[in-house]
Amino acid sequence: MKVAGFLVCLLLWTVREGEARPPCNYPPAQWCSSLEIATACQMEHQCMEYKQKKDADPVMISLYYESLCGACRSFLVLQLFPTWLMLNGIMNITLVPYGNAMVKYINICDNAGQR
Repeated sequence: MKVAGFLVCLLLWTVREGEARPPCNYPPAQWCSSLEIATACQMEHQCMEYKQKKDADPVMISLYYESLCGACRSFLVLQLFPTWLMLNGIMNITLVPYGNAMVKYINICDNAGQR
């Protein structure tokens, strides 16, 4: 009889525990999209930490490329653009078409007079 009473108490405790926590019927990608969803999925603390980390400055990328080069075009279309679509919230890209340009390097050094 004691075992049956224990099982009934355990069953009632489990049912009440389930009622206290609303079910999370959202996919993980949406858990931090609103406070209501985060609360329903019991992820308030984790979402607050995620949002604080997400506020970092984006990575700045400058790409100098030759606009008529086939390999550069392939890189832009097949690698850089899909990466930017996935990570556009954390990276800024500056594209600089740079075909047929010359750069002259000037070496300035402190001990130039001693040589």
